[in-house]
Amino acid sequence: MVTEFLVISPDAENHCKAGENVTVVGNNIPEFKGVIYELEGTWKVHPSFGLQLRYQRHKEIVERNHDSIVGYLSSGIIDGCGVACAEKIYKAFGEDTLDILDANPDRLKEIQGISSKKAKRIKASYQESRKKEELYTLLSSYAIPKHIIQKIEEVFDANAVSIVRNNPYELCNVDGMSFPKVDDFVRNAKIPGQDISRIKMAILYVLHEWENQGNLGMPVSLLLGNKQSKDKSVITLPMVLKNPRPANEIVLNVFENMARSKEIIVTTDDKVFRESVYRIETEVAQEFVRIVHEQDRGNLGYNFNQDEEIRVSEQKLSINLDELQKVAVREVLQNNLVIVTGGPGTGKTAVLNVLADVIERKTSKKLLFLAPTGKAARRITESTGYDAKTIHKGIGLGIKEGCERKHLEQIGYDLVIVDESSFLDIYVAKHLLSVIGKNTQLLFIGDADQLPSVGPG
Repeated sequence: MVTEFLVISPDAENHCKAGENVTVVGNNIPEFKGVIYELEGTWKVHPSFGLQLRYQRHKEIVERNHDSIVGYLSSGIIDGCGVACAEKIYKAFGEDTLDILDANPDRLKEIQGISSKKAKRIKASYQESRKKEELYTLLSSYAIPKHIIQKIEEVFDANAVSIVRNNPYELCNVDGMSFPKVDDFVRNAKIPGQDISRIKMAILYVLHEWENQGNLGMPVSLLLGNKQSKDKSVITLPMVLKNPRPANEIVLNVFENMARSKEIIVTTDDKVFRESVYRIETEVAQEFVRIVHEQDRGNLGYNFNQDEEIRVSEQKLSINLDELQKVAVREVLQNNLVIVTGGPGTGKTAVLNVLADVIERKTSKKLLFLAPTGKAARRITESTGYDAKTIHKGIGLGIKEGCERKHLEQIGYDLVIVDESSFLDIYVAKHLLSVIGKNTQLLFIGDADQLPSVGPG
């Protein structure tokens, strides 16, 4: 961001003169006209544009006189207060205007020509602007971009300044503020008493990064750095807690306390999960159990000679299935939930084509073909001739808030076929399974050696 300021009073080293314009560059530079700011930064000479002030922080300067106070109130900072309104406020309170607005803003109601509703609006806007100014002043020194500061405001609202001053690691919960960024800020700002919060957020950050690589539970020994991974991209706790590095016993104590309070879940096989991820994985397992046991396997509606109909479809499609492929087709005709897996060229598409033809010829069942991506959905259509959709479109993920997803059985599908299923993360899987109704079968097709999902799982 580049802004020009009119110099009222130059710096001590006289890099500029009163009455001159000076160019200021940097993030979060104040933008309101008519307000006097004291700017702090470093002087640099740009090879093309000359002398510039590289902005670090600022402070609003509102002098105790008519022009300064009226200029400040009518600058646009205060919602609903133009020049005429600012003049009325100054006429009523004079040089004490800002003191009164800080300590007793309800006195605005005393001013003739300012309604109770408008006084309330000015009060709220003034208090918000003061808190915002304090927050921006607090954070702008540490190269935190303006859009991130705005997100911090949105998340913490009136508590933002208190959070930054007293519990800054809560900033890790703001989108765009990762643990390393917050850790740098806390260290540079020299905010004391944050050791426990720092270790907690570091643990959650490492687990989140582990999930971003397609994983769920992380081995405890790997998290704590007692074991090294062959994968150099894996982040462990000692890597992010190195400056300064806390004592191992303190880290272990925080870890154990988090496990006791269920902020993290440690399983019997020494895997550690973020609580939310463990809960969703448990729900996915419960959904699988429900689907397997919900429908009577002997009453799926495929009451015909399955081997004979597989043979008829092979002849019709000019496909010769091997015995294992035929087993795969029969498994789908005899079970609620089936997983067909195999590498490239192992005949998964042939199995799918024969299965679909058998069901289409011998039943009135409706099939829904799904895939994690649009590209994968198009491949299904090209190789089978059946229309395929992305999972998000098929089950209504990402639709407008408030719209309800129907169970797939309610919209007429009897068998849901999910291709490229290794790309499913735990969140999409949970949504998919939750909309599989009592009379709907589910078939997953995939390759265990394909790239993992983008999200955890």
